[in-house]
Amino acid sequence: MTFPTEDLNAIVNEISWPQLVGGILTTLAILIGMFFTIPSITRPISGVAKALSRLASLNLTPDPSLHWIEKQKQENTEIGGMVASLVNLRNEIGNAMGNLKQSVDSTTSTAKNLEELTHQSNDEAEKSKQAVHFVTNIVTSSLDSINHANRSVEEVSHAANMTATSATEGAQASSATATISQNAVNGVQQFIGKLSTV
Repeated sequence: MTFPTEDLNAIVNEISWPQLVGGILTTLAILIGMFFTIPSITRPISGVAKALSRLASLNLTPDPSLHWIEKQKQENTEIGGMVASLVNLRNEIGNAMGNLKQSVDSTTSTAKNLEELTHQSNDEAEKSKQAVHFVTNIVTSSLDSINHANRSVEEVSHAANMTATSATEGAQASSATATISQNAVNGVQQFIGKLSTV
């Protein structure tokens, strides 16, 4: 399909210079507006990307160079919503890390307390072991003393029996001696009596 040259020339001729100038000026105005508008959009987005990069490395300290961006969280725009969400995310991560640190500190403290209790239990067990050993030695010594006392009692009993036996024998010997002495005395008296009669 071909477009007639005469019709194209007719359309071009109908365009007036004011319309052409107006179109050029409109185009320039749009370009200038875009020149000033685009940075106001890309700069906050770049700032949000930088802040997110800091959050990804768990750096929760505010960046002084991005202080201006937090002011936009109060604006009712998409950029303001992004900044508000970013600030909330940073605060929530900070709270979560604070809670995690408290939990770690509490767990560490509990572990230290358990370690101390373990040492104390070991010390008490060692003391109990020594006490049992001491009591065992006392019981063993007491048993030895009792056995020695039993042997001494047996020896004393044996000596008493021997003494009693010796005393009985001595009494019998004394009785026999007395009988013999009496008989001797009687014999002497009879002899003296006989002498007297002579």
